[in-house]
Amino acid sequence: MRALPGIGPYTAAAIAAIAFDRRTMPVDGNIERVVSRLFAVEEPLPKAKPLIQQLATTLLDAGDEKSRAGDSAQALMDLGSSICTPKKPACALCPLNDDCVSRARGDQETFPRKAAKKTGALRRGAAFVVTRGDELLVRTRPEKACLAA
Repeated sequence: MRALPGIGPYTAAAIAAIAFDRRTMPVDGNIERVVSRLFAVEEPLPKAKPLIQQLATTLLDAGDEKSRAGDSAQALMDLGSSICTPKKPACALCPLNDDCVSRARGDQETFPRKAAKKTGALRRGAAFVVTRGDELLVRTRPEKACLAA
């Protein structure tokens, strides 16, 4: 499926699990959040994505070929969207709360960890030269406008 145009890793895994019941776990933002809390993944995103993918796959029943991977994937997506929400997760309602490492520690709202954002430098000036590679990007102002030429 990955050879098809526009089909990336997530979409291919979702189709494989939901439509063809293949033992794969498509990891969207909801599953990412559930897994990172369940296992208390300390590594920040996006670096943690491969580990989260690996841990998510462990949630599939390894010994059963009829594990209904599509149902498992949809259940985790629903869990992440309705109970294990980004803010104020309803841990008391979660069917996985006994096994959740971050809940046991009491820091579930801090997961998934996010990499620190880079701060941009504030630049002030009356005029700027904008380039793209060797190109000089120029725009002519309209004849009748604020600061018209």
